[in-house]
Amino acid sequence: MQGTGHDLLHHPLSASRFSGEKAAVRSRGPSPASSLCEPGFVPPSSMVPSSPRYRAAWSVYHAWESGCADWNDCLNLNCFSEEPGESFQTFGPSEGPNAESVFIAGMFVKYGKDYVKICRHKGLCDEADTAQKAIEQMEKTVMDAGWDGEWYLRAYDHYKHKIGSKECEDGKIFIEPQGFCVIAEIGKDEGLCLKAMQSVEKYLDTKYGIVLLQPPYHRYHVELGEISSYPPGYKENAGIFCHNNPWISIAETVIGRGNRAWQVHPNLSCIH
Repeated sequence: MQGTGHDLLHHPLSASRFSGEKAAVRSRGPSPASSLCEPGFVPPSSMVPSSPRYRAAWSVYHAWESGCADWNDCLNLNCFSEEPGESFQTFGPSEGPNAESVFIAGMFVKYGKDYVKICRHKGLCDEADTAQKAIEQMEKTVMDAGWDGEWYLRAYDHYKHKIGSKECEDGKIFIEPQGFCVIAEIGKDEGLCLKAMQSVEKYLDTKYGIVLLQPPYHRYHVELGEISSYPPGYKENAGIFCHNNPWISIAETVIGRGNRAWQVHPNLSCIH
C-alpha cells in the first residue's frame, strides 16, 4: 500500500467518460501493452505521451504491479509509527512485504473493465485480452481471499492478517470495499454483492449516514496507524464521510435496489 493506487485507477474512468469514450481515445500514441506488462515497469515522466489511452494503460498496469495506498490515507498499514507527533502521511513506508487493499482490487476490476472497452473500441485486441485476463485473475483472488462470509474484507496488513473481518476485535467491517467490490460486480452472480449490501445496512447504517467502519477502534494499533489513534466515532475511526456514502448508493443500483439507493442519499443531506 505504497503510493496512490486509487488515484491512478481513476485515469481509465476519466479516459472513457471525459468528452465521451470515442473522443477521449482519439489522440495518438504508441501502444503501451508490451512494455507495461513487464513487472516493475515505471516509465519516466518524459516518456509518457499525452494520450489519455496511454495514461489509462499506465495506471491500470502500475496499480496491478505495485502495492499501492488507497482512499483512506489514515489506514497506514506500512507506517508503524511509535513516535508521538510523527506524520503518518510521510513516515515510512516500512521495509519488507507490503499490505494489500481489497478496496483497490475492486477499483482495479471496475476501471479495468473500462480500459478493456477502450482497447476494444480502438481494435487493440491483444491489449484488451491481456487486461481482461488480469481482471479475471483479480476477481477470482477477491472471491477466494477477499470475502469474509457476509462482506468483503478491507485489506491484509503487513503481516498478512485480515483487516475488516469478523475475526477482528474492532474494525470488523468497512464501507469502502463493500461499495467498490459491488460496483465492480465481483461475485454478483454468486450472491456476494447482495450480502455485502445487506451487511452495510445491518452494521454500518445510521440515521445520519453510513459510518466508515464498525466497531470503532478503542486502542492504538501500530500496524494500522492513524485510523486507530482517533477516539471512537471520530474521523476515520467510524466517522461518516460524504465521499464514500454515494458509493453505496451506486452499489445498490448495481444489484437493482433503487429504493434502498435513494434511502442512503437523504441522510447526508442537510435539507432532510
